[in-house]
Amino acid sequence: MGYGEIVVPTLDSIRMKYLKKILVMNKKHVLCPGPTGTGKTVNINQLLTTDLNEDYQTIPLTFSA
Repeated sequence: MGYGEIVVPTLDSIRMKYLKKILVMNKKHVLCPGPTGTGKTVNINQLLTTDLNEDYQTIPLTFSA
């Protein structure tokens, strides 16, 4: 595993991922605002690719300023 691939979960990131998972599983929309570099994209990607079961399909789109 490369240095850039290491993710250290914090109490806040675990809480937010759990909350997002509950919202997605109950068919609610989720918006993740926050400052640059706080791990929003990493947490969402982890949630969508590993934490949800096969009933959910992921189609990643990248937007950049």
